[in-house]
Amino acid sequence: MMKRLSVFLSFIAAMCVWAGNAQAVVLETNEWSSRTQVGWDYNTPTVPSIENATNTPAGGGALRMQWAAGSYVTSVGGGRAEYSQLPAGLTEIYIGHWVKWSSPFDWNPVGTKIDYMTMRDIVGPGLGRDNFLTMIQNNGTTFTFTQQLWQAPGTQNRYNNRSNVNIQKGQWYWLEIHARLNAVGSSNGFLEIWLDDVLIMQHSDVTYRTTNTTIGNFQHSPEWGGGGGTINQAQYIWFDHTVLSTTRIGRPGSMPSGDTTAPRSPVLNFAN
Repeated sequence: MMKRLSVFLSFIAAMCVWAGNAQAVVLETNEWSSRTQVGWDYNTPTVPSIENATNTPAGGGALRMQWAAGSYVTSVGGGRAEYSQLPAGLTEIYIGHWVKWSSPFDWNPVGTKIDYMTMRDIVGPGLGRDNFLTMIQNNGTTFTFTQQLWQAPGTQNRYNNRSNVNIQKGQWYWLEIHARLNAVGSSNGFLEIWLDDVLIMQHSDVTYRTTNTTIGNFQHSPEWGGGGGTINQAQYIWFDHTVLSTTRIGRPGSMPSGDTTAPRSPVLNFAN
């Protein structure tokens, strides 16, 4: 009897440890009530701005990027908010946030970029950093992940291969990105992207880096382009409730779905 009780108590302790390990390790959360949160930098004193008038899923303010109407001969940024205090040695990250495009919004003919991530170290003398980005193409019907490397295999695109997308203007979406870096010299990096907790993209052949470096910083840095074109009116992108984590985040107010590596429960034997 005492042996069974001891095993039972061990089981409870193991479950507590397992449950604790299953919790997300959140590195940063920004609710965008101001631009004063430690760790964030911006490209101008006024853009991007905090807007409290828009209806935000999390309540309070939202981060607003903007473009003026006009004809452009090349890509044009809408603003940048950059977080550069990620811990050293980070090789896997989950990025989650709300995002909304204004209505009306003119999609760029090549692509409308959303988020950037860069590696920590410069690739080589006179070169930049390996990086990757996400963007919307084809008038809101294609979600694209792009790796931009300073060495082979260079720039490569990957598309939503698990579910279709149809981005509606003026509607909030929960976007979550999971990136696990490749081993140097191998194309075995792992990528998952969810939209409103629906897995839309999953690839296991990504080259995120070409040197033995780790993840450096994250940017809300939407860009209208790939190329020029005409914006017919002032237009905006809003971000809210930005979360950087080492494990799955999930759409706020719902349980995460579509995990690919769920924790395993302990297996116990109660036999005498």
